[in-house]
Amino acid sequence: MSLVTNITALATRIGAEFKTVYGTIGSLSALDTTDKSDIVSAINEALSTAENGGAALSTHEALTTNVHGIADTALLSTKSYADTAADAAESAANTYSDGLASNYDPAGSAASAETNAKAYADTAVSNLVDTAPSALNTLNELAAALGDDASFSTTISTSLGNRVRVDAEQTFNTTQQAQGRYNISAASSADLSALSTAVGDTTTNYVTTFEAALA
Repeated sequence: MSLVTNITALATRIGAEFKTVYGTIGSLSALDTTDKSDIVSAINEALSTAENGGAALSTHEALTTNVHGIADTALLSTKSYADTAADAAESAANTYSDGLASNYDPAGSAASAETNAKAYADTAVSNLVDTAPSALNTLNELAAALGDDASFSTTISTSLGNRVRVDAEQTFNTTQQAQGRYNISAASSADLSALSTAVGDTTTNYVTTFEAALA
């Protein structure tokens, strides 16, 4: 059977079930509410009765809000005190550091010259490597990553030319089309035709089928 036939059968079955449910809801006169005109009115009456107890709930919510306000104030005061203490400690540390720097004179020191030269070289190397990972921070490692291919740009361009594009039209022969469909598990025209037959008429009105089952 086609998909349309199966869905039609489902719609018919659901309609029949609803018809049964409508017949077994029962009499509204059996409701315990004062208003028995319909289920919605009865539910609204029950909700209105429940809402009469909302005053106690409002009092509880107000108390909760006050408690939260007191807690927030205490937290802000604690944070302000901590920030002040941290600023004072940082200022003292800076003052001490500045004092040490003013009393140190590296002029004429051979060790200092060596240190400065090493620092300059280290900075130059660091700037060259930048944030490259350890496996790609030498020319040899970069060459290996490119497959030691001196014509890497041409190789990549040729490889990309054999890929399906999404920004421009391409022309493929029958063999290439078949290979492309196989690679991505895409359906052929024959597959789509068979699928259309299996699905059936997609314009079928299932609402009409459902309403017919309710009658």
